[in-house]
Amino acid sequence: MRRSRYRETGQRGSITLAAVIFMIALTALVGLVIDGGAKFRTARQATAIAEEAARAAAGQVDVGAALAGRTRDNGFTVDQATAIRAAQNYLTTAGQRGTVRAVSPTAIEVTVRIQAPTLFLSAFGVTSLEVSGTARAQLVSGVEEGNRP
Repeated sequence: MRRSRYRETGQRGSITLAAVIFMIALTALVGLVIDGGAKFRTARQATAIAEEAARAAAGQVDVGAALAGRTRDNGFTVDQATAIRAAQNYLTTAGQRGTVRAVSPTAIEVTVRIQAPTLFLSAFGVTSLEVSGTARAQLVSGVEEGNRP
């Protein structure tokens, strides 16, 4: 009777081990693709919320200064306290957390942070990924020339 070549070399079951290692690596790769895509979607969402909050803030013109003729470079300024409250109210309404700051007399910057839960990477101990989005809104007065075809 003839003996199997695999018994002689001690490689019995080595294909099974290689398949298990391959499946773990493939699962990790799929996890990176799916959870990475979710992270990018959540980052876009964070940026969109930050943009809307910044727009809400930039619309808060300092009416007292405008009526008194105290404008900056023939333009209006933002009532910074009201603008910051408007942006924070928008974030609260949207159910998100973030920071709001006045970066100049005419500009407000909003940063939103969102925890994106993971689906596949939680099997490897990564339960969520923090993403952030930042937007700045500048108050302008008058008509600005746009691109015309």
